[in-house]
Amino acid sequence: MGLLLIDLDGFKDVNDIAGHAVGDRLLQNAALRIQSCVRDGDTTAKLGGDEFVVVIPKLKDIKVLHDIGAKIVETVRSPFHIDDNQYFVTASIGIAVFPDHSDSAETLMMYADQALYAAKRAGKNQYQFFTQTMQQEIRERISLTHDLRSAIENNELHLVYQPIYRLQDISLIKAEALIRWQHPTRGNIPPSVFIPIAEESGIIIEIGKWIFNEVLHDLSTIDPMRLQGIQISLNISPIQFAHPQHLMPFIKRLERSSIPCELFCFEITEGLLLEPSKVIQDTLKTLKQAGIKLSIDDFGTGYSALGYLKKYHIDYVKIDKSFINNLGVDNYDFILCRSIIQMAHELNMQLIAEGVENAQQESILKVINCDFIQGFLHGKPAMFSSLLEQLDLQMLQEKAYPMLGAETKMAALQHAATKAN
Repeated sequence: MGLLLIDLDGFKDVNDIAGHAVGDRLLQNAALRIQSCVRDGDTTAKLGGDEFVVVIPKLKDIKVLHDIGAKIVETVRSPFHIDDNQYFVTASIGIAVFPDHSDSAETLMMYADQALYAAKRAGKNQYQFFTQTMQQEIRERISLTHDLRSAIENNELHLVYQPIYRLQDISLIKAEALIRWQHPTRGNIPPSVFIPIAEESGIIIEIGKWIFNEVLHDLSTIDPMRLQGIQISLNISPIQFAHPQHLMPFIKRLERSSIPCELFCFEITEGLLLEPSKVIQDTLKTLKQAGIKLSIDDFGTGYSALGYLKKYHIDYVKIDKSFINNLGVDNYDFILCRSIIQMAHELNMQLIAEGVENAQQESILKVINCDFIQGFLHGKPAMFSSLLEQLDLQMLQEKAYPMLGAETKMAALQHAATKAN
């Protein structure tokens, strides 16, 4: 017997934007589509919300599950026409097999759910069969979640700052605060591993508080004059925006401090701007009123919500490093980067190119008028003290040699960055 657990990707957006009446009709239509994909004698049911289950009895060939899974994915992804409007959702499917995976109904459902989770993590709009590897991954995530809850108390987290340079003269004027986790037994755990766990478990709220407090502490330990001209970027999770009661105290504390709000830039994802909820709109408005700058991170890899860039007065757009990697080799990436830069400049926004690692990339970005660069070419993530060393040397260079040409200043600053790294 085969068990398919199906979840509709993007249904919440339809429900929130178009209303529950439209959402209910979409669910009804989705149910009919799913039923059209199965055989006579198979059972289709709605478990709750936007989750469905299909039971395939008398299974003689596993290929049947592949065929049905693929057919459901293909059928659901077609647009839903409701009241002269089109709505789009996709299906993520987890598949478990009796008795190959388990002879217990409860365990079989759990395994199908784990396979569904794997399908969503792999990019959604697909089906996945349960494997024992998934079981191990689940155990690993549970273990990491447990350890992450105590990481702050055990002083296992620390911040590093990656410099962001003005491309015109390679002046250090911005830096991005990045979190690192040094696990006592596992060693360094990459943010790409623990940040998704933090978001799914809700621990990201506490981590967000910790990051903000650490940055404020670092900035408050130095003379305010040394901060002039430097801006610190913080990555803000959509989870934090969804719970502004945890975000607003940061703003109030910053306003009470001696550190200007303009020295902070909150980096958000494109997908956040597509969420029409009043809570997020009000939060973005509050940030702008406080003077905090806004930046769109990894631009071009998500929905590219162009209309929202101007609506929410976005200050910076960060071109994702995937477009920078082959710059100069892949003509399409060159055209995309140039188009993004031109568009942003027309909207009075500035561009930051991520992942700049060689002189050729830097040279091309200059030609197409990029404003800032970030990457290993000039500065790797380093401790706050290292950032201050670069700033101090830069200030000395500008004060001692105010008439230096751009190339000479660039060489001096590159030397400073190398020394600091």
